[in-house]
This record gives sequence, C-alpha cells and structure tokens, in this order.
Amino acid sequence: MTSPHASDATPSLYDPAHRSLASWMGALFALIMLLVAVGGFVRLTGSGLSIPEWPFINGSLLPPFSEDGWVVLKEEFYRDQERLRAAQEAGAVGLGSLGRIPEDMTDFKVMFYIEWSHRALASIIGIIALVCMIVCMRNAFLWQRCGQLLTATVILIVGQAVLGGVLVKSGTSTHFLFMHLGTAAIIACMVIWALMRLLAPRHESPIPAEVRRKRHWSRTVLVVAMVITWVQIIFGALVAGSRGDSAVIPTWPLMNGAWIPSLWNERYGVAWNLLDNAVMLQWVHRWFAWVVVAVVAYAAWCVRRSPAGERQRLASHFMFGLLLTQMALGVFNVFAGGVNVLIALIHLVTGVMLLASLVVVYHDARYEQPSNEPHRQPSPRPADPETHAEVV
Repeated sequence: MTSPHASDATPSLYDPAHRSLASWMGALFALIMLLVAVGGFVRLTGSGLSIPEWPFINGSLLPPFSEDGWVVLKEEFYRDQERLRAAQEAGAVGLGSLGRIPEDMTDFKVMFYIEWSHRALASIIGIIALVCMIVCMRNAFLWQRCGQLLTATVILIVGQAVLGGVLVKSGTSTHFLFMHLGTAAIIACMVIWALMRLLAPRHESPIPAEVRRKRHWSRTVLVVAMVITWVQIIFGALVAGSRGDSAVIPTWPLMNGAWIPSLWNERYGVAWNLLDNAVMLQWVHRWFAWVVVAVVAYAAWCVRRSPAGERQRLASHFMFGLLLTQMALGVFNVFAGGVNVLIALIHLVTGVMLLASLVVVYHDARYEQPSNEPHRQPSPRPADPETHAEVV
C-alpha cells in the first residue's frame, strides 16, 4: 500500500466484515494453490481413476468402511480400466487416459486416498468461496468491490467440479485435462484479483491522466504476458496428460540430437497429434517457454521504466524471480527425465504463481498511485565523526 493512502486504508481495518473477508480470501488463494499441487500429484501418481465414479463412491461421499467395500471398488476400477484400454487401442483416447495399475490392495488404497483428498479439498474450496460470496452480498461496500467477481468465481468453481466429473468418466483424458488446469489457473487469478481489491484503500483516489498515459504500454505488455503464461500452463497440462513423462527426452536444448526432431505421428490423425503426441507437445512446451521468458522479462522492464507504485515495483521483482526459478525448474525437470515428482510439482505450482504475480502487477498498474520518489537515490554515507564533518 502506498504511503499517501495509509490513512484512507485505516477505516477498513476496523470493519469486521472487510477484515474477515480479506483473511478468508487469502486463505482461499492458498488452498487453491494447494489444490493445484494435489491435482498434479494425482496425475503424476496415476491415481485419478482409482475412484471411477463421480460425485459418489458406491453411493457415498466417504471411503469404504469394510474390506468388502474396498474389494467392490477395486473390481469396479479394473472394469473401468478394461473399457479405457479398449478405447485406447481403438485410438479414441490417448495413453494418458489410462490409470496406474496398483500392485496390491494397500497400493490401491493409497491411490484412492490421493484422489479422494483432491475431491475433498475441492469441496472445501467451493464452500469457502460460496460463503465469501454470501458475505459480499450482505455488505454494499464489499459487493461493489468484488461481489460480482466472487459470484463469477463461484460459478466457475461449480463448472470446474463438473469438468472434474467429465474427466473421471472419460478416463482423465487429455482432451479435458488441459481445460481442468487452465480453469484452475483462471480461478486462482480471479481470487487474487478480488483479494487485491479488498486490500485497496477504502477511498481510492483516481490515477492522474498523465500517469495512466505513461502506464498504458506496460499494462498492454502485462496483458500479453498473462495470456501467453496461461497458454504455457495449458501446454504443460497437455504434456503431463499425454504421459509426457514417459517420453521425456532428457537432453536440452536439443531433442534426439536435433533442434526439430520428428514430431508428427502419421499413424494417428490431427486430433491425436495435437492432444496426445507427447514428443511434439514437449517440444512446443520447451520452445514456447522462451516466448514467455522474453515477454515477462520485457514486462518487468516496462514496469521499472513506468511511474509505478512501491508495491507494483516489489511485485514485479517477485514476478521476475519466479520467472528465473521456473526456467531452472524446467531444465531440471528435463534432466530428471520428467520422473522427479517433487520437481514436477514445484514446476507446476510456480507456473500458476507466476501467472498470479502478473495479475498483481497488472492490478497495481491500474489502481496503485505512483510512489512519490520512483527513482530515489541512496542517501550519502555520513561522514566519519572523527573528521567533525557535518552528518547529512
């Protein structure tokens, strides 16, 4: 928050509804990031199909309470796998639509609880978002600030739940997986935007016209950076969904000794190559990353050159740090052969965090007042007291 508005922001600190909603929105964003990580873990462990029904589990929302119940659920899992394998052999779905076959009942239970925790956490997020929306509806100021955005977020969360059910029925097909992660990233951005609106001063002063004019180009670049970062997240989801980890070429920057390896598989049609061709998707994901690097770095430079506020400058530094971290994680993931679960999960979460940081920087480009001293020079070093010189 910039210093000129510190007094304006004070009244909101004593508004219980405002303060409580801001806290819950922060918690909601943290839970969404956790859900993204859990969802990635579900995919990496091949646990998504351990519960082949949605939304119920043999007529309940809870795990089985008897060994007979576990046996029935496991048998249903194998029947579902047979159906999906037949579809995969017919070319209707890709290899990524098949689940992992458990070694024994204990392994199956582990897979089940991984998927069940994903569903349970998603339900908690939906309930919190709904309560936040109701709080907004009961307070005129809060509704004006972020009520409509929260309503749209709740609707999108419901749609995301339905999409999750479609994923289960389709065998977590890559045809829908990329939509699932892409929607999750949009929801995270909507929540962080609503949170930023809640943290803004109660009485916002309009941004001077001259400042808006000087920020116009940086805002445009930030919008482009958000779009291409979101597209790169989609490409990453396609790589994961196509079982890209099982086809990872652990060399960088070349693949199979070439800048452009054989990408198109003539055995399958256009849809399969665009959605399930692991080698091609991996190649696109690698090289489109450089587009993201260039545009996000340029956006950070544009913010630095614009009359930015203190928080916007800080957020842009954080954004650039996330960009460098994401680059390193991507390279590490390649050399690890795509099988290191920890690196892959951090890579996933950092990608969504990068997108969220771009949203924060763009928000402040629109609403934050410029700092009073954008290019303040460091104060001169005080003279040595022994010289009896005047200390500045």
